[in-house]
Order: sequence, then structure tokens, then C-alpha cells
Amino acid sequence: MAASPPEIVARVLGGAVIAAPSDAPPLPGPAAHDGAGLRFVFRPPSPDPDRGPPPAWAIDVERRDQDAPPALAARLGLTGADFFRAWTGLEVTAKLTGIPIAALAARGAPAGTAPEIVRADTATHWIAVGRTATPADGDAPRPCASG
Repeated sequence: MAASPPEIVARVLGGAVIAAPSDAPPLPGPAAHDGAGLRFVFRPPSPDPDRGPPPAWAIDVERRDQDAPPALAARLGLTGADFFRAWTGLEVTAKLTGIPIAALAARGAPAGTAPEIVRADTATHWIAVGRTATPADGDAPRPCASG
């Protein structure tokens, strides 16, 4: 039997969040696995050369049918939906800034380094997508450590 085709599950920040089986040929773009056989990829919009360098992008995904890990939930002081909304945002921030997630959980992102993060949640998954700011966004560029 053939694998399920990739499916667009959300559109955010001018791009698309696509879900496909983890064993399907990989799609280009930042990706996250849900631990249950799906790979989620964010396909950003085409870069506009008139806007300067494109931002860096990241995605994180967690299944809604799982419980928050007790130690992490206690560390963040959150449970259930609040935990997963915060956790996926922290994961995206860690990916884009190069700051370890433990440091972000303890102290947050240093001023001027926080990426823009939007929710793309579905009925089955918590999904956060983020990007670094670009000079064309009207803000000064935000540093993004390589990692």
C-alpha cells in the first residue's frame, strides 16, 4: 500500500505547514517529527530579493494525545494545553537562537533575540512556527546564533 501523500495542515506567515509520513521522501524546509510516524515541514514563502536576506525558520510539533512530561511541566509550572503551547514556542526559540532550551526555560530569551512565533495548532497537534526578523520587517535585525 502506498504511503499517504503530504497534506497541508495550516497556512501561516505566508507559507504552509505540511504533514507527511516520516518514511516518505523528505520535503525541503525546517521539520519536526511527532513521534507517532508523521513529519511536519514548514515550507516558507519564496524569498523576495527586494526585502533583503530571508529570515531563518523553525517549526516544532507535539501530539495532543500525550501528557506533559512531569519534570518539564513542573519546571515550567504549566500543565496540559498551557504546557504544550509554551513548550513548542520554547523549542522554536531554541532552534532559531541557538540558546539551549534549559536556559530559555529558566531565564527566557535575551532582549532583542526573540523570534516571531505563530501558532498553527490542529485538532491533533500543537504546532509552533517561527522566524527571525529581517531588516525589511521594520525592526532592527535580531541576532540568531548558528547552531
